[in-house]
Amino acid sequence: MTKTLGLTGLALLIAFPVFAQSAAEKTGVNSVLGMAPKTEDFVGEAATSDMFEIESSKLALERSDAATKAFAQQMLTDHKKTTGELKGLP
Repeated sequence: MTKTLGLTGLALLIAFPVFAQSAAEKTGVNSVLGMAPKTEDFVGEAATSDMFEIESSKLALERSDAATKAFAQQMLTDHKKTTGELKGLP
């Protein structure tokens, strides 16, 4: 029971940035003005999202079953890659 509750909580934490991004896109100044976000704003939000995904995936690697660990490892690989790509932008 406790393990199931813990994994459910972890899943919610991992899903939270998706909901946060959706809310920001719908309510931000850019959406009101009908403008695309500035590159700096996008990069900042993407970097924050990547940091969250990396840290939550590390936690999942420590505390979950084999299937979840495999997914967490893929998340780590993917988000470290996108973080590297963001750092390479001018």
